[in-house]
Amino acid sequence: MTDSQLPQLVPSVLTSAPAVEVPVVARKVKPKTSREEVEEILAMPPRVLAVGEVLDDETLASPESVAFVFSPYRTTGSGSWFHPAQQRQMITIYNVLPYGTKGLWCARQGIQYLNIKRWARALQKSKTTDDGLGGAERAKHLADAAYLGKPSAEYIREVVVEYGLVPHGQKEAWLVAHGLGSHTVRRWTAMVADGDLPTRTRPRRVGTLTMDECAEIQQLRKEISALTQDKRKLELDAKRREEAMQRALDKATERAERAELATDVLGKALASMPGAPGVDSDAEEKSSPTPNNASTSKDGKRKKR
Repeated sequence: MTDSQLPQLVPSVLTSAPAVEVPVVARKVKPKTSREEVEEILAMPPRVLAVGEVLDDETLASPESVAFVFSPYRTTGSGSWFHPAQQRQMITIYNVLPYGTKGLWCARQGIQYLNIKRWARALQKSKTTDDGLGGAERAKHLADAAYLGKPSAEYIREVVVEYGLVPHGQKEAWLVAHGLGSHTVRRWTAMVADGDLPTRTRPRRVGTLTMDECAEIQQLRKEISALTQDKRKLELDAKRREEAMQRALDKATERAERAELATDVLGKALASMPGAPGVDSDAEEKSSPTPNNASTSKDGKRKKR
């Protein structure tokens, strides 16, 4: 009887070595974009997105996101202004770019590294909640007339009312989420409160010039008022001294003229005295007035008669 014909008393499962099954863990490998691939994409013509438009999640995670150029909703002398949703995606793209291509990508977008750094700091401070919308839907939901050009009067009024209802401590996050600045909201509030909103004007208050009344400004105004009064006093004193000096000068001039006139009269009187020492009689005769010729001729005629 061979071994194959013997009855198997022990199951083969127990006699054989147990097979150990190692669970395979699927790791999410972050796609790496090579520098050459990014440079090739940047060499191609750019795909310009509309104002306020963002990429979907699939395109944002692919290397093709480098080929897109985001359009700012406003361009000024200080730079370009992008929608907050666009800023988030631009930060994401910038972080996955390999070294050596970040500067090229920023130049293509018309921004600098400082813009990315400032946006990241502002987004970290914001405390926005998840509204259940995707990237594209959120961008369409948040896009308003303010990001597409000149804001309308209705939009400004709604922003002012909504900003006033935001609790203190959350206003900064609200401004970051809406892509607005505190100075802009203050200017819009002044327009709505006491200005002409359709013409985008606000009146200036005489004296205060729409400045907040604080202790520093009041102290500065007091100092300016005191300096102004001192200046007026100095001007009045200088004017009085000038008038006094002018009067003294006039009196001295008048005395000098009188003395000169008296000297002339005294000199003539001394010259007219006969026998005075130092006086020439011939000169006195010469200086004496000559008699009238008409009277002399009459006297001669009378003597002849």
